[in-house]
Amino acid sequence: MQHVSRIEINLDNLVANYRSVQSYVSPSLVIPVVKGNAYGHGALAMSRALVEAGANRLAVARIDEAAELRRAGIGPDVEVILMTVTLPEEIESAATIDASVFVPDLWRLRFVKSLAKRLCRAVRFHIKVDTGMGRIGFMPEDAPAVAKELEHLEGARLMGIGTHLSASWLETEQNQRQFERFMSFVSEVSPTENVLLHVAASSGVARFPEMFMSAVRTGGLMYGLSRLPTPFELRPVAEYKTRVGQVRHLPAGWHLGYGVDNWVKEPMTTATLPVGSVDGLSSNMVGKAQFLVNGRRCRLVAVCTDNCMIDIRNSPGTNAGDEVVIFGAQGDDRITTNEMIAANGTGFGEFVGKIGLRVPRIYYREGQVAGRMSLFGAQGIACATHG
Repeated sequence: MQHVSRIEINLDNLVANYRSVQSYVSPSLVIPVVKGNAYGHGALAMSRALVEAGANRLAVARIDEAAELRRAGIGPDVEVILMTVTLPEEIESAATIDASVFVPDLWRLRFVKSLAKRLCRAVRFHIKVDTGMGRIGFMPEDAPAVAKELEHLEGARLMGIGTHLSASWLETEQNQRQFERFMSFVSEVSPTENVLLHVAASSGVARFPEMFMSAVRTGGLMYGLSRLPTPFELRPVAEYKTRVGQVRHLPAGWHLGYGVDNWVKEPMTTATLPVGSVDGLSSNMVGKAQFLVNGRRCRLVAVCTDNCMIDIRNSPGTNAGDEVVIFGAQGDDRITTNEMIAANGTGFGEFVGKIGLRVPRIYYREGQVAGRMSLFGAQGIACATHG
């Protein structure tokens, strides 16, 4: 089936980004984050390519995400880490598939210990410390109690201790305060050398080499996304493309889209595209976002549920069927994902991660299609039964 709208994903660039980050942070380990369907890129395809490139840990957010990776053949030699808060039944499910959980308080730490004793097998976990984000985790002053609980693990296995910076992309004293609280906690707990310590996520990797510790967690960087300039090369992994559905010539005084406040002030030629708010766009982008048509930037002027309209006066000669690049390269220009994020006023996960599967993902290796993922299912590297 031909796909008018699609996201084309370059697996070679994904692997290049992983290796670039790993080389920069070495000897620290890179833990790729593939939560939220790998920020909309497709968790199975991303995870397989990253594991083949050498990643031996992957981070997710939900038990179903961890189970998806295990059922797809990513075995227990690759640690799959659930980074969000888990309830007892989820901890038991994680133990069943040999996934690690974040433990944020004493009663869950004791539950993990009792579960390991009951199952007569190792239950892997990471200690999560809240150093100033107010989300989940032990408070820094809990360190003595945690240290006491860790004296006798009864089969449970401590894999790491981590925290999360609340504003690592900003110049703020908060980052240093959080790091100092984390180091104080670690000092009191005094873990063994094989326990991973992880603080820096993607923006932290770009800004705080002193916070690399023994591991870093990278989501956006894997996919070529960064809020900050990076001291290492990042390659774009995804390009979002569609095609012109209809060219319209609208007179002054005509209205665009829903509502009553978006009027054409002078005659305008527009193109209607078959993507809308269900496909990752939003009304926040109107007047700010630009797409590429025949190598020229054209302003987004309206967004509906299933369609959007762009002003193509800058691209004369545009016809129905012409390719439109929402982000990616065309001609001598490129629309970056950062531009789209700025226009939308959101983060990477809130933009790329919300583009539904009616926009298929097409995966490429060495210029050849290696798999697909869409509403019709998955094929190749994106398929659960991929061999």
